[in-house]
Amino acid sequence: MQALPELTLPQMLRERARQDAQRVAIRQKDFGIWKPFTWAQYFERACHFGLGLRALGLPDGGHVGVIAENRIEWVLTQMGAGLVGAVTVGVYPTSPSSEVAYVVGHADIEIIVCEDQEQTDKVLEALDDLPRLKKIVVMETKGLRSFAPEVRGLIATFDEVEQLGAQGGKLQDVEAALARQQLDDIGLMIYTSGS
Repeated sequence: MQALPELTLPQMLRERARQDAQRVAIRQKDFGIWKPFTWAQYFERACHFGLGLRALGLPDGGHVGVIAENRIEWVLTQMGAGLVGAVTVGVYPTSPSSEVAYVVGHADIEIIVCEDQEQTDKVLEALDDLPRLKKIVVMETKGLRSFAPEVRGLIATFDEVEQLGAQGGKLQDVEAALARQQLDDIGLMIYTSGS
């Protein structure tokens, strides 16, 4: 049996993108059609999203929450955060707003990525109790209602954050973060029900 490489997950993603750039890494079903993403596309999109998070003010070691079902944006968030030296915190999409508020507050989440209006509303219900929260990023904008101006400034779309990183991010920031990573760094935090 071959030993695992001495690399973090974000470092492994970079290496896989270099070695197998055009091979399919992920498929996601959209409206009944499977859409493939190559390792190169996966790495590039994760870099862009991570650099977008950094542009929004996420510091090295900062915490990004994700509250969504399994989908490509979930892994892009996790790997994107890891590629810039941040930590992802998973939040169960079935959690009521009180549990979402607890996890977001307890984990010191600064940016939370929400799947849709339902998940965004859970965060907004607890906004007054979440002083560290800087930004809410929404994956699915379909059906997203308009917000009051003071709330609208907190919200960005997933595509906007990815574009922000693509346009203004520097890949050397990703390389620098990857060079600092060690195997015992925290990459993902998941709260359990205690059972």
